[in-house]
Amino acid sequence: MYKSFVESDFPTRSYLEHSKQVAEVEAFRRTKDNKDAIDPSKHYGINSRSMFMDIPLCDVTKVFPQDLMHTTIEGTLSLEICLLISHALERGKISLPRINERIAKFSKKFGCNKPARIDKDHIDRRRLHQTASETLSLAFMLPFVLRKKNMLTGKMESVCAEENLKCFIMRLELLDLQMSREITVTDVETIRAMTNEHHLMFQRLYPGEEIPKMHFETHYASQILLFGPLRYHWCFRYESKHSYFKKLYRALRSVKNLPRTLAENHQRHQAALMMLSAKGLQGPFLRENNSFGASVEKLLKAVPVTHQELLRGVFGGISSNTPIKVFKRCVIRGVKYTKGSAIISDFKETLPVFGEVVAFYRHDNQNAVVFKNMVTISYEAQLKAFKVGFVVGPFQLNVMKLSDFVYHHHLPFIKSVGANYVSVQCKSFHRK
Repeated sequence: MYKSFVESDFPTRSYLEHSKQVAEVEAFRRTKDNKDAIDPSKHYGINSRSMFMDIPLCDVTKVFPQDLMHTTIEGTLSLEICLLISHALERGKISLPRINERIAKFSKKFGCNKPARIDKDHIDRRRLHQTASETLSLAFMLPFVLRKKNMLTGKMESVCAEENLKCFIMRLELLDLQMSREITVTDVETIRAMTNEHHLMFQRLYPGEEIPKMHFETHYASQILLFGPLRYHWCFRYESKHSYFKKLYRALRSVKNLPRTLAENHQRHQAALMMLSAKGLQGPFLRENNSFGASVEKLLKAVPVTHQELLRGVFGGISSNTPIKVFKRCVIRGVKYTKGSAIISDFKETLPVFGEVVAFYRHDNQNAVVFKNMVTISYEAQLKAFKVGFVVGPFQLNVMKLSDFVYHHHLPFIKSVGANYVSVQCKSFHRK
């Protein structure tokens, strides 16, 4: 299984072959005088006939895709985090308490999923005690965490060996493609090639640490061609919904007619959400509404002069005495933005153009954000982040409507002495 990480090197089952193997397993179990023979189920990995085989046109060898959340984030990614931290500790350039201290420091920059404390036992057993969301946050902040100031040069440098860090960064870049909302045919081939390249490098750096989930990842490219982007059939939303029922069971402590109990409580919960919803029965219920914090109503002439001309251009037909609402924060597609948050305002030659939020405004159900323009200086491969700076001069501010946002994920914005960095965690596409 670990001799190759190219999908075509392994024969895949067809529906016809699978049906023959199932029939062989069932025939073996019906025969009574074969006690000394080897059960074919151990050879084929088939325990019994699937009920899905009774569904017309259902190919059971194709319809059960790998889950990015369990296979990669809680599987291979979690393992590689443990191995990289173990490698950093072995080099003696950083201690585990210092790593935990830096994780706590960077957690606020990388979203609301603060990673739990890491113990030495977690590293030794290769099992992080983190949820999938916490593991994801930890993975992208780890290049920033595993750094130390070089006392000779005065610069921050990674405490990991170059090859080990390169392998981990490749894992994150591969994860970017796997988590994207839109994927091209070229991206599929890139995923196929990068998976092989990364796994071979991993095998060379950490011999004997391979796990079966690394083989499962070789099927991602074909899976995307069949079912679309991996994030549209991962288990994050299922686990989120399922957590409601798990919490409910722990509160009720009753198993008497449990399906009805859970169903009735869930219906009451949904009814309450409908009553509290601003649109009532109009919804939406399958996604979260955009929301805004407390507002302050001001006349246009009361906001900063530099904002007034920008707002006139985006709202149109407003005068100095037009009342507008000012917000300090908002939530767009589940992503929270406040003053100081980073956004992507545009793409130029495939590179993102960043901005820093200054204020949110609303007029006649139109919402806009005024932001500071930033210039993308370089892509720092060791951090998997863009190094950015602020525009100085008359064009330092800009404005855009919230409906024109081109990127709908949290952007960690790390400000430090002498350098600012923005980490982009999913492949981005310019809205045509």
